[in-house]
Amino acid sequence: MLLSRLAYEVVKSALKLGNQEFIYDAFRHNDFDSDIDYSNEIDNCYLEINQAIHRLSDLRKIPYKVEKFTTNGGSIFDFATTDLKIKKIIAIVKLNEKTGDYVNIAFRTMSSTKVNLLGLGEQPQSLYVEYVEDIPNFSNDDFDYSNFAANGQFRDVDLKDYGINETMCSKIILYAAGRLFYHIDPQMAAKEENLGEQYFDDLPNHGTSFNQKNIVPTFRIGD
Repeated sequence: MLLSRLAYEVVKSALKLGNQEFIYDAFRHNDFDSDIDYSNEIDNCYLEINQAIHRLSDLRKIPYKVEKFTTNGGSIFDFATTDLKIKKIIAIVKLNEKTGDYVNIAFRTMSSTKVNLLGLGEQPQSLYVEYVEDIPNFSNDDFDYSNFAANGQFRDVDLKDYGINETMCSKIILYAAGRLFYHIDPQMAAKEENLGEQYFDDLPNHGTSFNQKNIVPTFRIGD
């Protein structure tokens, strides 16, 4: 699902106005941003959407990402030198791309981006990191359909690029719309928010793709 569509569905679900003019095409062209019937929910829906997405991430409901990187030689590597947005490292492995076999690399976390890779030699090596992505906070600025009518060009966020599927989006809509509904009917809003939390819990947990079979030895008896 596109971010613009998710935001539209959250606002529509929260307000329940039944206004036939409140259609997706008009919403993504920002036609309702200054409308007093919609502007407050449009302004606030992204806060609740981001809250829901980060809640799913913390609950390990969003699949981990796996990316290749090359060390500079030595044991210390700083992921700040890459384009990866890492919230937490799950595993680092040396992977045989032909057979799919892998060896887990032991590591110590030195900072939010820096790790000490144990047992590696001094030569640069190609490794894979499995990690929880630090998903950005989204806003109305992340999509633009101003040129869509003229040449079909647009900018939007495809949430599946962040591991967020359609099932997750349906739960996010319920959760975020419930929170937006508090100023209208707090009791009903609390009920929908709690239901959204239950639906979050029902989603499958995601574990590592690289269960530890063996690791690169760091010390040997007699060393």
